[in-house]
Amino acid sequence: MTLPPEDKHKVVEDDAQHFAHEHPLSAFCLTTQSSSICRACRQHMAGSVYGCRQCMFLLHESCAKLPRKMHHPFHHQHPLTLVADFAVDFGDCYDCRVCSHRSRFMYRCDECRLNHCIKCIVSTLPPEGQEMEDSTQLEFFFHKHKLRPLWVEMENSILCQVCQLKISGEVYCCFDCIFFLHKACSVDLPQEVKHYLHKEHPLILRAAAPYNEGIFQCTSCTSGYNGMTFNCESCKFDLDPQCALQTLSAVTGGALRKLDIFPIPTL
Repeated sequence: MTLPPEDKHKVVEDDAQHFAHEHPLSAFCLTTQSSSICRACRQHMAGSVYGCRQCMFLLHESCAKLPRKMHHPFHHQHPLTLVADFAVDFGDCYDCRVCSHRSRFMYRCDECRLNHCIKCIVSTLPPEGQEMEDSTQLEFFFHKHKLRPLWVEMENSILCQVCQLKISGEVYCCFDCIFFLHKACSVDLPQEVKHYLHKEHPLILRAAAPYNEGIFQCTSCTSGYNGMTFNCESCKFDLDPQCALQTLSAVTGGALRKLDIFPIPTL
């Protein structure tokens, strides 16, 4: 295998030796979208990249120039070292402690045996020298630490604890607990609701279901979750936050005139 044809890339006279590959890597610029994948971040290649002329080993320029060591709020006790392992099957690769995805490239603390994928590390790296004032931090009612504001631009696989969608834009986070919220999801989030799907008792917003090690099945969408729930403990009734708020707003907004059109599944 070789690099893309020359009409699809512009070669730059800049070769580099990368610790993760035995051959020198040549710098070039892809002028069109490529189906090739960066070995570090697993995203499609575009723009400035480094590649091996012998074996199609490709890295984004930004990934190729990542520091070998860095300090990050995810693990402030020790510096993290960038490692790569292509000697094992992908199924035996490292699991990221933040998003649980597997990757051959990780920022690792060997002393604590902790792995963090590149996307989770880079996308959440606070601006250098930024100091957090108490006035900018959020006190979330059931989380023991204050949440700091963060702006996330890079694509990642970290999920918001409320909507369970990938974080982006303005978010609040606790690095110690790996707890993230979209700013929009943190606004006016009720601690208790009276919901038409469970008229018998109010539903309390909890960090996790108080049974089954926090694992629950949402009564509305029937999906399994391990996170925040609007819960009735006595009835073991759960709604994930997105279902609870969307179905509730549909009723209060007048979208549903008959409450029995959505039958409650029997668990």
